Amino acid sequence: MDVEFSEKKLDLKERRRFQELIEKSPLTRQFKSMRLRLKRYGKQGRRTKYAITGEAETQEGKVIRAEGVDWRFGMALKELFSKLLRQSKKKR
Repeated sequence: MDVEFSEKKLDLKERRRFQELIEKSPLTRQFKSMRLRLKRYGKQGRRTKYAITGEAETQEGKVIRAEGVDWRFGMALKELFSKLLRQSKKKR
């Protein structure tokens, strides 16, 4: 699985942590290949919003796209995967 980070401010520790979370997810196994792009939007305060854009290829070879946005990385990732799965079920 190809994971691409468009956010250049991520340090190596964060990149590895995010990659581990993505690779351990059982939802990623349902796709032949997947490309994810991560952007972080920081506010003046302490909160950071994560926007994850995903492009996945289904087992049938169809490409689907979706985006997940949330204040927590895990929830943004979960939202993205649920949208991708919904679309893949519609395409069948």
